Amino acid sequence: MATTSAPSPSSEEAGGLKRLRHASGRLFFQGITGFVIRRVLLGALTLALVSVIIFAATQALPSDPAKALLGRTATPDSLKALREQLHLDRPVIDQYGSWVKGMVTLNPGTSIASGEPVRPLCSSSATGAAKLDSS
Repeated sequence: MATTSAPSPSSEEAGGLKRLRHASGRLFFQGITGFVIRRVLLGALTLALVSVIIFAATQALPSDPAKALLGRTATPDSLKALREQLHLDRPVIDQYGSWVKGMVTLNPGTSIASGEPVRPLCSSSATGAAKLDSS
C-alpha cells in the first residue's frame, strides 16, 4: 500500500528569523519569536473585540444619556444641544472611532458627571491603588 505524505515545509532565513513555508504557501514563524508575534497579535485582536463589545453594550442601554443627565425638565432644545456636545448626534461608527481614538491616545475625554478631564481622575485613582498595593 502506497502512502502519500504531505510535503515537508521548506525553511527560509529572513533577517535572522527562521520562517517555515507550509505546503499551502502560508508563512509561519517558529520558536520564541513566533510565539511572541502570535501572542501580540492575539492580544491586539482580543483588545479590539473587547472594545467593540464594551462600546456596543453602552450603546444598547435603553435610556437616552441626554435625558438621563438633564432630567424630566429637559426641553427639546437643551436635549439637542447636549446630544451635539456629547456627539450623540453623529453616526454610531463615528462615535466608536472617536472613542477608540481617545483610548489609544490616552485622552478619554471629559467626565459627564463632574465636567473634569478623565485622565487626571484615572491617574489619581491609579496612584491611590498603587499606594495601597505597596503597603
